[in-house]
Amino acid sequence: MLSDPEARKHWQAAPVAETVTQTGPWLKPQIQASSTSLKATARIESHSAKEAVLSVTIHNTGKVPAYPVGIALHPDLYSVLWTDNYFWLASDETVTLQGTARLDMSGLDQISNPPAANPADLLIRVSAWNAAAIDIHL
Repeated sequence: MLSDPEARKHWQAAPVAETVTQTGPWLKPQIQASSTSLKATARIESHSAKEAVLSVTIHNTGKVPAYPVGIALHPDLYSVLWTDNYFWLASDETVTLQGTARLDMSGLDQISNPPAANPADLLIRVSAWNAAAIDIHL
C-alpha cells in the first residue's frame, strides 16, 4: 500500500490504527524484494555430555540490510538459548552470537524424549526474509 504515492499521502495525513499483526506478512514481500546475501561460520566453544556452547559469526555481504536475521538449531528437538535472534544486520556488518545448546534432554521432554545429541549431528541454520538460508554442520 505504501508504495503508491497517493495511498502513502493519505496514510501520513492522520493517525492510523496499529497493524493487527506485528510479524507480517504485511512487510515480508517488500523486504524480500531487496535481496542481500549472508555468510556464516560456526564452531563449538566447549561441550560436555549435557550442553554445548556454540559461537556463530554472521556477515552481511550484500548491499542492503538483512532482516530479520534468524538463527536456529536443527533438529529442533534440542533446546538452545542464543544471545540474540531475529535482528537487523546492516550491509557489510558482522555479528557474533553465542548459544548454549542442551544436548541431553533426558527428563525434560516427556513427549519426544530425544536421545542425547552428538554435536556433530547438529546443524545451525541462518536465514533472513531477503537472504538465502545457510546450513552449517558443526
